[in-house]
Amino acid sequence: MHRRDVVNGKTSVRRKKDPPKPEALPVEGWPRPYLRDGVAGLPIERQREMLAELGLGLAADRAYIDEMGRARIAKKGALPRRDEAVNPRHPGEVVYVAGLRVLGWDHLDVLRAMSAAFDAGARIYCADTRSVYSGEMPAHEIARALARAEEARRSARTKRATEGSLSRRAKRVQDGLAVAREMWTGPASARNIAAIVGLSTRTLYARLGPRSEAKEVKAKGKKHA
Repeated sequence: MHRRDVVNGKTSVRRKKDPPKPEALPVEGWPRPYLRDGVAGLPIERQREMLAELGLGLAADRAYIDEMGRARIAKKGALPRRDEAVNPRHPGEVVYVAGLRVLGWDHLDVLRAMSAAFDAGARIYCADTRSVYSGEMPAHEIARALARAEEARRSARTKRATEGSLSRRAKRVQDGLAVAREMWTGPASARNIAAIVGLSTRTLYARLGPRSEAKEVKAKGKKHA
């Protein structure tokens, strides 16, 4: 496209700059990166890393991002930026996501988003599996992809639950040992101390050592005080 300007009575022709072209990407076609909060095991920061590694530009004017707080995530409401991303203006565009489950809250929601993209002539690229999905794909392959996405979601949920349980266990042990340490040189029996702090006697002896040694250390400390 050209633009004519008049300078000192002379007409000059200036070529209008074309929009920047995307760098080499895994799939040919104009990219439409999509990210969102609330994806189990795939925080938005990690999504950014995965898409950036592909060479995608993730500036605000080039990416579609649904940023949400905890309340909105809990409600699993609308994803307006997702709906924009999967409805491109021109056929041949590519929706980039870190994982297929980024496209929706559940299987049905993901499938609706995929259908919208395919109806618009777009394809979908998933960074985690390096897979491309399009309307020409057989239904069983899409179903298999959804099953893998569900497995990833469940695995992430199990991992979070396990990590949370271990974290709570570690805190309980730490708090219990702090109380038991104060009682370890006192008259209460190891069994009674264990019952009070909610830990086993084995754990107490393993972490605090023999009571006789603890009492000697305490006695020496008093002598030198």
